[in-house]
This record gives sequence, structure tokens and C-alpha cells, in this order.
Amino acid sequence: MKKKEAAKRGHGETTTSPTRPFTDSPTQSSLLGAHMSIAGGVDKAIFQGQEVGCEAIQIFTKSSRQWVSKPLSEEEIANFHNAKKTTGLTTVVAHDSYLYNFAATDDALRKKSVNGLIDEMERCEALGIAYLLNPVLEALVRRGVGRAVGGPGCG
Repeated sequence: MKKKEAAKRGHGETTTSPTRPFTDSPTQSSLLGAHMSIAGGVDKAIFQGQEVGCEAIQIFTKSSRQWVSKPLSEEEIANFHNAKKTTGLTTVVAHDSYLYNFAATDDALRKKSVNGLIDEMERCEALGIAYLLNPVLEALVRRGVGRAVGGPGCG
């Protein structure tokens, strides 16, 4: 893609960033993937991805429609890591909950949102997932409205 065309599409000279770690560059390979269900356990998503030929998958590490989730057990964590080793499918992106509202004027909701994000980050760390996508923050950062990490009221 030419630089002028990239600029028109909202991309700079390089299309990678902390919020967009993958690339549109034809000189770097792209990964084919899909969002997979974690029904039956997070490790099941890895096997489902392999079955349909994915090179990468996206998952929710917990229900995206509930505030509270049960902690991941040591067995679930071990099963997830074993599934990655068994299948060779190791590129996993986690998708954050749609419930979070980091800009809420209601302190209780904002704190609940921040705590939910912290829980999600801890789950990603336990599972060895390097990328966590938050749909609202990603959209704001792409529009130049927010920052890639943190922001006012997120502490």
C-alpha cells in the first residue's frame, strides 16, 4: 500500500502500534483467524480454531455479558497452555467485555469497569495472552480521542 493511500485510510507509514499489533503490510504475513467460543472451557477454543484452519483466534476469557465470573482454575489454565502446545496455535487475542464504561460519570460504574478490566488482564496473564482488545478504547484510540494505555479516571 502506498503511503498516501495509507494516510487516506487513517494509517501512518507503519500500521502497527501497541493497540494494533498486526499489520496490513504486504511484506509481513497476516494471520487468518476467527472468534471462538469458550463453552466447555477456554482450551476448547484452541481446538475449535485448529479444526477450522485458524492461524490465530480471538476469545472472551469469561462471559462478556456478566460482571462477575468465577476465577480460572489451575486445571483450566494448564489445559489452555497444553492445548496451545498440542495444536501449535499460539496466537490468541482476548476480547474485553462490552459492559465496561470507563467514561462513566457514576463512580461506582467506572470503578466496576476498571476492576473488570483488571480481572481481564489478570486472566490474560494467567493464560499467556499478550493482546486484549477493548472495542470502545480501540475505536477511540484509532480516532485520536484516547491514549493507548490509561487515561484520566482510570486509576
